[in-house]
Amino acid sequence: MVTLTELQSSSVEMRTFQENNHLCSIPPIWSDETTIERLNANRHVWKKPGTIPTVKHGGGSIMLWGCFSAAGTGRLVSIKGKMNSAKYRQILDDNLLLSAQDLRLG
Repeated sequence: MVTLTELQSSSVEMRTFQENNHLCSIPPIWSDETTIERLNANRHVWKKPGTIPTVKHGGGSIMLWGCFSAAGTGRLVSIKGKMNSAKYRQILDDNLLLSAQDLRLG
């Protein structure tokens, strides 16, 4: 069992470590990917009044990766093909650090 004194001292040590290594001054950066469905804008479909329109044949989709922080938005990357863990790690390796540098985060 941890005593209150041990908990307080470890908390002070952690805060000192963070301050000495400038971990408190760097805002976090978030990233995510999304798929956007493109609709065919040249198609006209007749519908009865009062019905909800539906799309039977869209124009495909695009997948994008982006990041942002309190300092602003980072890069936006178009992803070709299917996403897997290797491709996601490559996108992070290629773009996350550069986005952080562009935003002057460290």
